[in-house]
Amino acid sequence: MEKMTRYFVFFCITLCSCMSIDVKPELKVERDSIDIGTIRLHDSTKVIYHLSNAGDLPLQIKSIGTSCGCSEALLKDSTIQPGKSIELQVGFFAADTGRFIKHVVMETNSDPIYATLTFTGYSLKK
Repeated sequence: MEKMTRYFVFFCITLCSCMSIDVKPELKVERDSIDIGTIRLHDSTKVIYHLSNAGDLPLQIKSIGTSCGCSEALLKDSTIQPGKSIELQVGFFAADTGRFIKHVVMETNSDPIYATLTFTGYSLKK
């Protein structure tokens, strides 16, 4: 019986030492969809997203793309340290009238790799 207990303890220690702790970055977005309301045709505005890293490793933003040439993303730093936050600013130029839905896609080292942010609104003639 004592020999069996030793094997069991050895097995438990070996099993526990083989299990990995899930240490990774984790992207959190305060609001991933923002309605900017009404904007006048040919006017510009900024949309601000608050990004944070809820993980244990630095989060890298590898690339950012927008859904059209009427918007441009500006990020001061592509690394978010664990527990820290940054702002992603997206400039938008209202080139057409009517309802719009625009997307910002980020590639990160988090899981999932891609995050999509959205902003919507309505553009009116002056």
